[in-house]
Amino acid sequence: MYFNIPKFRKKFIEQYRHLMKLYVSGRLELYLGRLTEKERFIIKELIGYNDNRPKTNQLIAAMIDICPSRVSQIEGRALRKLCSPL
Repeated sequence: MYFNIPKFRKKFIEQYRHLMKLYVSGRLELYLGRLTEKERFIIKELIGYNDNRPKTNQLIAAMIDICPSRVSQIEGRALRKLCSPL
C-alpha cells in the first residue's frame, strides 16, 4: 500500500536516517560538535545516546524546564545542522 507522506515529513525522515548512520558509524561525535550545548543534549536524549533509552519530547522538556514544542523546534534546527555539509 502506498502512503502519501507530506514533503516536510519525508525530509524529517531523511534527516533521522542520516543521524542514525552517523551514530552507527561512530562519526556522530564529530558532527555533534557543530551544535549548541542544548541542541546536543536534546539530540543525545532523543536517540538514547548515553543510556540506550530514547526519551520523549515531554520527558526532555521536563528535564531542562522548557515546553515540549520548544524541544521539537530545537530538534528540527539541530537536525538541519547535522545534515548540512561540513
